[in-house]
Amino acid sequence: MSVDDVLYSVENPTKAIDVCFKIYHALNAKYPTAAEPSWLFLQKAIYKIFTSQDPKFSSVDILIADIKAEQQKTSELV
Repeated sequence: MSVDDVLYSVENPTKAIDVCFKIYHALNAKYPTAAEPSWLFLQKAIYKIFTSQDPKFSSVDILIADIKAEQQKTSELV
């Protein structure tokens, strides 16, 4: 992956996504428009970060709610 023409070596794609996400937040950078819903999903669902500046995407909120509902059903079965 690269940031400002500097190449970084990472162990795997998961680590690359993690590093990219952390760079966006460390630099207070905006997500690319085309990928904004995907990054916002990761921010909210995986990293549990919610800010007042978060854009509103009902699809992201619905997906997170659906995942939580499925997790609740699964935990009730155990």
